[in-house]
Amino acid sequence: MILKGKKMRDRYEQVEMYSKEEYARRAALVRSEMVKKGADVLLIPDCTKESYDHWLTGKEFLEYVIVPSDGDIIGVLLDEIDESGYEDDTDTVDFKRYVHQKAFTPSADGVRFIHPVSEDGIAKLIASFGGKKLGIINPGFMTWALQEALKKQLPELEYIDLTMEVDSQKTRKSEEELACIRMAGAAQSQMMEALEHMLRPGRHLKEIRTEVRDQIVSMGASGFLHCMLINLGNQMEIAPPFDPYSDDVIIREGDRFFALYESNSYGGHCTAMGRVFILGKAAEEYKQAIRFAVEVNEYAAARMKPGNTLRRIVADTRSYVTLKGHNLKRMCWMHGLSTATYGEQFGVNDISYDWPLTDGAVLHCHPISNRFMPWLGGGVWEEAWELNTYVVTPEGGKSLVKYPLGLTEIDLD
Repeated sequence: MILKGKKMRDRYEQVEMYSKEEYARRAALVRSEMVKKGADVLLIPDCTKESYDHWLTGKEFLEYVIVPSDGDIIGVLLDEIDESGYEDDTDTVDFKRYVHQKAFTPSADGVRFIHPVSEDGIAKLIASFGGKKLGIINPGFMTWALQEALKKQLPELEYIDLTMEVDSQKTRKSEEELACIRMAGAAQSQMMEALEHMLRPGRHLKEIRTEVRDQIVSMGASGFLHCMLINLGNQMEIAPPFDPYSDDVIIREGDRFFALYESNSYGGHCTAMGRVFILGKAAEEYKQAIRFAVEVNEYAAARMKPGNTLRRIVADTRSYVTLKGHNLKRMCWMHGLSTATYGEQFGVNDISYDWPLTDGAVLHCHPISNRFMPWLGGGVWEEAWELNTYVVTPEGGKSLVKYPLGLTEIDLD
């Protein structure tokens, strides 16, 4: 694989990353679910919301993806897009700039792209494949106009919701995809190590945050990135309100920080990690609080086995935390991480507490427990947590990032 200097945001820019066999594997997974449910053709409306455009075609910014039972997959271009959110330099971008996509007509490796068409045009295209059963991913994304057009063209059409079936397959990552996720994790781990030398009294948070983001972009990330450096204040005081983008903070000795990286790397796959840093020595009580947060994270991860469900893992973890005398404030998951941009995670449908986990599925895990602070008064507490990305295996969740969980004390001597 040739990686140096490649952002590889489109299929034809990333041929060194994903093989033809990988795209064929994804198409075969989708078609196998269509056969099981008896769908003659599959429609994915508003497919950018969960990156189905990129996952199946290698091209971002499509309005529809249409998968017939055989032959080329069809990608329908969006008429107008806002590319500003996908620029690497967000400090200078014009967020009001909308652009029309450049005309192009490539057809390669089982994919054909067509220019934007009306809802009537989409309905006629679907009708041209014959059949009376239309599979849908995310039927709630269908416009009223499209539903009416389909009703007019195919009055006997039967809809089959394939969202859960295909989403659950999409969460399972191939070896090629896992390699991309590990690259993202490696880049983030390098930046965690760099923070040990960058966090120094007198520096501004904004300055360090910008340096971190620039470095992660230089290592292959693109699109929406979260490179947060959150000020937690002095360890003996309750953390200030969550503000990941406070720019006026000047670092002081004794300050704590939560470093949260959520970004992709070569090939577009996203991963996330979060770690706690303190400038100087930590009190034993604070060390214990973070050790417990790590313990809870690892307890939940150990239960990420095929056949288990998130609902059961949450219930078991909550019982474990309660028996230890704490409270589980939140149990945050992101199931089946992004395949093109970070944006997939905000609208991801493949979060389901009752789906059986599958071998090879990828999840975030950041259970949030509480740290009691009785010296500040009765009942005072703050959140304590760390974040990691895992792949489901028969032995439990295996970390996809290298930087170890736990509190990092930065020696200022």
